[in-house]
Amino acid sequence: NYAKLIHEFNGDPGTIPDSLHPLIQSLFDPVERGKSKKPPFVLIGLTVAALTLILTPWGIHQHRRSIDRPLATNAALALASTPELAVYRLNADVEGNTLKLTGKLPNRELRAKAAKIAASSSPNLKLDNQIIAVDVPPDPVLTAGEVKRITAVLNRLSGVSISSRYGDRKVTVEGTVIDGADSEKIAQSLKQIPGVQSVVS
Repeated sequence: NYAKLIHEFNGDPGTIPDSLHPLIQSLFDPVERGKSKKPPFVLIGLTVAALTLILTPWGIHQHRRSIDRPLATNAALALASTPELAVYRLNADVEGNTLKLTGKLPNRELRAKAAKIAASSSPNLKLDNQIIAVDVPPDPVLTAGEVKRITAVLNRLSGVSISSRYGDRKVTVEGTVIDGADSEKIAQSLKQIPGVQSVVS
């Protein structure tokens, strides 16, 4: 019916009668329908790959956290349950197979004690003790009082007659002992007092 019109079509849409429009449109309908029914496999594949790349590491990370969190909590609880450590802010974290301790303590002895307690709470983990031992200035009055008390105790030993002075984190001991080994024992006893750095006998 429209053969002559189509044959002579010169590119001007105005020359196409309205009755021909529905017929031309029907020629494209099956193509459009086919395109819409065909799923975009490449797009789906890329989306699945991207989700896998994102979700797999996230899932592994979450799984590790679910294992690591109780171990870190146990170590933190063990540290907080120790009276001499409970007053300090110490942190325990698990990173892979390593238990990492951070925080500050006033001396190396407490630092070593914290490491021992944390290690016993998680024996299968490697310990990374990053606790800093801060040299806290001692109270000179308390230290002098403790030096006086220890000196009085040592004077009760047989053959020991000593006096001591404390100043500038140093103890000076004078007096007499019968056994030369007692002199070393006296110096060691006084060195254990917090705030004493050296003993001059």
